Amino acid sequence: MASLPPPTPTCSIRAAACASRRICTGPTARGAFRWSSTTTAPAGRERQSLPFEHIGALLSQAGYAVLIPERRGYGRSDGLTWTEDVGNNNRRSVARLQEEADDVLAAVDYLRTLPSLDPNRIGIMGWSFGGIVTMFAVSRSTAFAVAVNQAGGALAWNGSAELRTALIAAAEHATRISKR
Repeated sequence: MASLPPPTPTCSIRAAACASRRICTGPTARGAFRWSSTTTAPAGRERQSLPFEHIGALLSQAGYAVLIPERRGYGRSDGLTWTEDVGNNNRRSVARLQEEADDVLAAVDYLRTLPSLDPNRIGIMGWSFGGIVTMFAVSRSTAFAVAVNQAGGALAWNGSAELRTALIAAAEHATRISKR
């Protein structure tokens, strides 16, 4: 994998998606760009790379450049792990997930610079917390031609009224901006 680019004003966290640009260089401009490179690993194993490219394979095969958001601090991504940053402070969780949506939107800015990529065929697909980040990102940008939230919030829905409220608001806003 290529070396990671330095942080930029819109991308303060260097993440694996920037290093994955080689995936989307051919004439078909297909590829899965993972914004972070791993699933949620058990405590102490966060820096092991366990790629989840297969999550976006369906959209990638259909010709979309796919962002697959995962958590900061995992695999080759910079930043604090979830445990280091949020721990048991549930009040911090929505803010952290919104910050990760900022990372995704910075990745979209990067993807749009690739000459081999059709900027009208950018997709996003996330599982679990990646699904939450997917919802937050699509509620703040019309850049995505397709979005798939796979079980985003499923495990946290009953335990966090703040997250429920934020996800419902994100879904409602994404619906409104997609109709424009």
